[in-house]
Amino acid sequence: MPMVLKYVRHFNLLTSFETAMGLKFKEKALLRQAFTHGSYVDLGMQNVNTVEATKSRVRIGHVFENVASLKRSRSMLLDGDMPVLGHAAGNNDLKLREVAEKHLSGDFKEEFHSRYLCPYERLEFLGDAVLGLLVASSAFLKLPNADEGFLHQTRVDIVNNNNLGKMAKAANFESLLLSAFDLAKLDEETKAKITADCFEALLGALYKDQGIVPCRALLGKLMDMHDAELRELCFLSTPELITEAKAYVEIDRAPIKQWSKYNQTRVLHRRFAQRTGVEIANTHLWLQAVTHASFQKPQIDDDEFIGHEPSYERIEFLGDAVLQVLSSEFLVDAFPYHQEHLLTQARSSLVKNTKLAIVARKAGYEEFIRLGNLVKQNGKLYMEDVLADVFEATLGAVYLENPSDLGKVRSILECMLFPRLTEAIRRRQWMNPRKVFTHYVTQWSRSSMRQITCQFKNIKVPDPANTSGILVPKTNGDGSDATKGKGKKTPVQDAHAVALYVNNFQVARAVGRTISAAQDAACKRALMLYGVRLHED
Repeated sequence: MPMVLKYVRHFNLLTSFETAMGLKFKEKALLRQAFTHGSYVDLGMQNVNTVEATKSRVRIGHVFENVASLKRSRSMLLDGDMPVLGHAAGNNDLKLREVAEKHLSGDFKEEFHSRYLCPYERLEFLGDAVLGLLVASSAFLKLPNADEGFLHQTRVDIVNNNNLGKMAKAANFESLLLSAFDLAKLDEETKAKITADCFEALLGALYKDQGIVPCRALLGKLMDMHDAELRELCFLSTPELITEAKAYVEIDRAPIKQWSKYNQTRVLHRRFAQRTGVEIANTHLWLQAVTHASFQKPQIDDDEFIGHEPSYERIEFLGDAVLQVLSSEFLVDAFPYHQEHLLTQARSSLVKNTKLAIVARKAGYEEFIRLGNLVKQNGKLYMEDVLADVFEATLGAVYLENPSDLGKVRSILECMLFPRLTEAIRRRQWMNPRKVFTHYVTQWSRSSMRQITCQFKNIKVPDPANTSGILVPKTNGDGSDATKGKGKKTPVQDAHAVALYVNNFQVARAVGRTISAAQDAACKRALMLYGVRLHED
């Protein structure tokens, strides 16, 4: 009876909250999940035999005679009437499931919760990305003169746990939280972190239930309750966003038509759309999305067109935020029973620059990028990063033309990026070479019952004329090895070099643009020497 009364009381609180916020969830379980802390689930399910769990169950009157019968079995979930996977675009659902079971089981554990008793971590993962897009899009249009770095810092300042905790407190989120502990007894920092997580989980739940537009309306209300001045400075409602986005797109429409190369550029624009499948309606917006910061006088001809924004850097910031939301949404659907840890690592693997650069290069982006003459001549440019940035910038451009609907950007990603997920899982590409090497060393230590020690040491960057035994990252655009030419030595432009020692013996050396990159390259070489093959992206 205490548990039933607690449930009824919480249901009434959620209903009142919905009414106050002007919400109407189609799936009420999502709203409840957004305020369900993991401890509330653990006290009755996973950790039933611990002293803490027993005390917690007694305190809320939650006692199970046979816990095993209350847990849904794996076979019931995978073979029952309920579909296991949502729409995982570009992947065969059965194939994705088989690959995930084979290659994820040892690293990540599935958690089969009831839809009515499920912790908020997965929704928080999705809501964090949704919140990032809501703030990023508003800041992009509200601060037209801010560079990418300032926009990024603005977003960080708004979405930090302290601010979110204050907004959550103003909306009385504490009264809605289901947990195995008394939230009032926690210190303010911990309390702010938990309520901030609920804030993000609520946005994730609403996005999953109704899409991006209601999320923006909810954020506006919560910001208004907390600080009306902050809302005025940093937030745009959906109608305001559409108006501002339309005005932004119109800025360069008339000037570009006066350009002598306008017709020629329109032909180039159409060729880009046909080749890549990415359709940006406005030629001037497309031109901005493919313009690198080096494309400026005196590096370019006098008759070249530069719009009101000289490069893609700002719009790339917006495209990155859109990419984070849609990749998060895709992963939440693709892995319905894995928690945030896997989702975060899988997203990191899916949207990392090297992966995006491969997608952009295969789609044919490279020939359309506008670069300054000096950069073209000296070649001092890491093209993978540029390709990734331009890809994100084109996503930002498509979003600006359709600010209230993510459908067009989603369709692009479903064709170009998401189909790579199954292969990424099979190749364990969420693990960098250092993690893979550590994984194998741990296994070898256990099987031999002897501790294997590993250590990196910084070494002097080798002379270009003597790079024997040094693993140098590939630089050719076609993916071929840059050192295959007979009698030719590729200059080592990287700034860091390391040596990897195993049990005090030097096993491999490598260079990289950063220390982390050099360490990854050294581990990759060591794995090759030990007979472990790593798949390339």
